[in-house]
Amino acid sequence: MARGINENVRYRGRTFHIQTEERGRGHPVVVSSLFYRGMILSELRVASDRGGTGPADLRAEVHGRMVEGLKKGLYDEKIEACLSFLEGGLTRGASADEDALLRLLREQLLPSLSRELGVELSCDDLLSIREGMARTEGRTMKERFLSLCAELYLRVKDRCDREGFRALVRRWSLSLPLPEREKGR
Repeated sequence: MARGINENVRYRGRTFHIQTEERGRGHPVVVSSLFYRGMILSELRVASDRGGTGPADLRAEVHGRMVEGLKKGLYDEKIEACLSFLEGGLTRGASADEDALLRLLREQLLPSLSRELGVELSCDDLLSIREGMARTEGRTMKERFLSLCAELYLRVKDRCDREGFRALVRRWSLSLPLPEREKGR
């Protein structure tokens, strides 16, 4: 079995994780992923069937390119957008319901997706989900929550078991903090 490379890299006062591994059987590719707090910030993919370079050398080369890109600031814009999401900066101007859903997503849904189904979402996925949540303004909290779950499923359906996801949504729905005005509905 091929080994991957895992490394924690300090950059601008934060610790990022870079994981590089070979994936795919028919069309092997080396993938280097840049993570922050379990969220994929960026990925670099290089076909591993190119001649002249052994798998271990190619993994080391691609991994080194990701580390170098991080230190040169190539991912700064993406990092800032993701940090804003993770630290709540994108909730300014949001309704109380939207703020509650974003907090639920950050604090409960994303960690349980990772822990229980082994699925990580990219920063682009999360920013897209955030935009989709704005389109549900005016609906009940329950409808907005179910819409959020549908958005999540669209992004993870090819990476996890459908029944496992459904069971996770059922558990999430039991812990959904509904505002007082909706409890009687």
